[in-house]
Amino acid sequence: MSARTLLALVAAAIVIGLAAAILLLAQPKSAEQRQQAADDLAGTVSASAVTQSTSLLATGAFADFGLGRGISLVHVRIVDDLNLQVTLSATREVALADDPRLCLVGPFSAPDDAGLEDRCWGQPDLSAVTAEQAGWADGQRLLHAGQPLVIDATLRRGDVRCDYSPGDWVLEVKLNPLVDGSPAGARYIGDAHFSVPIPEHGPLPLLLTDQTRYCGLATAIVNEQGEPETAR
Repeated sequence: MSARTLLALVAAAIVIGLAAAILLLAQPKSAEQRQQAADDLAGTVSASAVTQSTSLLATGAFADFGLGRGISLVHVRIVDDLNLQVTLSATREVALADDPRLCLVGPFSAPDDAGLEDRCWGQPDLSAVTAEQAGWADGQRLLHAGQPLVIDATLRRGDVRCDYSPGDWVLEVKLNPLVDGSPAGARYIGDAHFSVPIPEHGPLPLLLTDQTRYCGLATAIVNEQGEPETAR
């Protein structure tokens, strides 16, 4: 066999191998492969949040201090407005089927105590603020590798969602990645923990309990922060 013939055979084998690999990649993924691919994509995304400024109000809530003091009506601080910076980062390009859902949750969350199912805080909704500032081009929602999406948001407590005290907060982020151009289903990424500090303040305006929807555990908050002075 001549060297030319041998080279031709080797070249043909390489072409056939590449064609087979391309065909294999082009085959639709199984359900398990799609789920794993979506998990892998979501795993490349991280979030962070930093408080820029905040203001507070006060409201009443019931706390159970056990034997001795028992159940008492106490005053707790609640966040009135919050300015924060949120960052979404990815280590590879991630295409999303719809806008990411972002949820701010305050300390010792217990929305059932306020008769609520949704434990998120803040209006306008942080998800809508993120989608507006992201400026997705041509309806394509892309998180680019090495190009963090930075959102500056100013939110208020509003009149329908949970009220929370300052303290240790969490940003929850849910994404719906595209796998082979199709939605793969919602995935939560790792929670971003951040602090909402208590600014120096004098007596706080006091809202009646029927004007608020306090979703924290008042006992834990009072033990941790004490009761604020209120303007009556």
